[in-house]
Amino acid sequence: MVANTELDAVDLRGKHPRLVLVELTQLDGGLWRLAAPGVEECVFEEPSEENVENSYRLLDIRVTGLDCGEEPAKWISAFLGDNLRLVKHFCGDLPRRSPRPKYQKIYPATIGADCVPAYADVTPYMLTTQPSLDDLNTKLPAAVEMEHRTFRPNFVIGGPDLTAWQEDGWTGEIRIGEAVFSYNKPCTRCIATKVNPMTGTLYEDQEPLQTLKTYRQHNRSHTLIRRIVGDSPLFGMHYSLVSGGRVRKG
Repeated sequence: MVANTELDAVDLRGKHPRLVLVELTQLDGGLWRLAAPGVEECVFEEPSEENVENSYRLLDIRVTGLDCGEEPAKWISAFLGDNLRLVKHFCGDLPRRSPRPKYQKIYPATIGADCVPAYADVTPYMLTTQPSLDDLNTKLPAAVEMEHRTFRPNFVIGGPDLTAWQEDGWTGEIRIGEAVFSYNKPCTRCIATKVNPMTGTLYEDQEPLQTLKTYRQHNRSHTLIRRIVGDSPLFGMHYSLVSGGRVRKG
């Protein structure tokens, strides 16, 4: 996670869309590497969990984490042009945070304390499907074409018998490889999808949200949902892990 000196988390939805260009890679020996186009890499040591943890504001909740030190802070600040720090969550599978209240209110049966990630907005996993992306691309302006990277899924599902938006009905448990996942909610898309992940700049004409809003919104009869998420369109499905296992590509 990246935070400012006021201990507020920042992301590409605000004034730092170029954050989408930053790659963080775990190396051997407790080392990590920051990389981005056009700048030298930064390799730094993982912070000790004996360090003092800080409390940060992440949207409408509080999270805790460990400051990664001066070298990554200087690197991320120089690349994004702001005074920023890199933050690491504690090791282990149990995040030290609560679910986001607005989603618990909308989806009380499927959003619980057992489905929260460390720093991601809503849940640990999100999937999209190839037919749905293909369908979106047929409706976008001719000069615009989306890739799955724009929507940042953990899994992309495809297959000869899969149809566009079939995933809307995957509202129970699903199996991917050996792992089993439980449905939490559909993914309402925010302004982060307007950032081209290849360039760190905005797509033209408010895409892909502009097109998605024409046919991928919650029904207006769902008054509580529409009151909270507004006209944010749907693309993808959120899940949490029930039982772990090996997942292979293909």
